[in-house]
Amino acid sequence: MFKKTIVGFGCSFVRNSIDGENPNRLNIGAKPTRPLVQNHSWAHSKACILHETSFIIELAEKLKVDSKNYAHGGSGVRSAIHKVIQYVDNNDASNELIIIGITTFTRFDIIRPSLGLMGVSAKYPKLSNEEYAKYYDVKDVEVEITTLLKLLHMYLDSKGIEHIFINTFNYHHSTKEIIPTFIFPCGSEYWTDHIIHYDETSRNRNHPNISDHQILSKYLFDALSNR
Repeated sequence: MFKKTIVGFGCSFVRNSIDGENPNRLNIGAKPTRPLVQNHSWAHSKACILHETSFIIELAEKLKVDSKNYAHGGSGVRSAIHKVIQYVDNNDASNELIIIGITTFTRFDIIRPSLGLMGVSAKYPKLSNEEYAKYYDVKDVEVEITTLLKLLHMYLDSKGIEHIFINTFNYHHSTKEIIPTFIFPCGSEYWTDHIIHYDETSRNRNHPNISDHQILSKYLFDALSNR
């Protein structure tokens, strides 16, 4: 029986569902799992408890374990990596499964140790789009972020911490050859592409809704149960 606490990191695609964003979705209006039996002790967004859900909570409920969700809307891959390392350095994560959602590589987080950390209200400083564009290079960013993802994977392995990467809002840069990336039943490594695979009304790559989060939690539950 799986007994590890589920701990999530990433952007809004990990934080919680947004069921009403696209009212034309075929699977809109699903109900989140209630009542919640397990302890979901941390979430940046109360929406996942009040009226939405997240695949982190849905998975934990299925596995009958607790969860924590440190995902933050609008944050980038660098931010998620920084927070995972901070979390592991300050907590006993030996009996936890860490799930890292990978967002689009175009998001730019200026990593400063005193800003944007868990328990600190300050946000990461942002450049304007115009300023960011002066420094952005697609290939350079891909090399940098994939290198950081490799290093995070090696770091977690060195600590003996179980972890899974999911391309939640990254749909341009493949990671499956360099880190343990979740592969969806359709064969894609990208969550947004898989959602389109079963529901073409999601072609604008909206935030996943309640049903999408529940479907992903079922995939993860099956993968963990069949190990």
